[in-house]
Amino acid sequence: MKNTSIRKTLGWILFVLSSISFLLVLGVPFLDRPGTEKVATAGGLYLFSQVTWWACIPLLGKEWIAWGKNLWSASVQKIKSTTNK
Repeated sequence: MKNTSIRKTLGWILFVLSSISFLLVLGVPFLDRPGTEKVATAGGLYLFSQVTWWACIPLLGKEWIAWGKNLWSASVQKIKSTTNK
């Protein structure tokens, strides 16, 4: 088992919760509820997704910067390899 810190574990948990709650907002229009309940549900889910998103940012800052650099480097390499053929 990897030696992960509580900061990273909590950050990833918050990221997953944020992503799931944001995706659940897309399903709210299909619920069999009155319009006002749909609005309240979607608003609550969106608010929760934003709070958990902004809470995970400082916890995963270093990891996300490294991930972004790796993603950027891989994208540039792929573009260069397809254009140099």
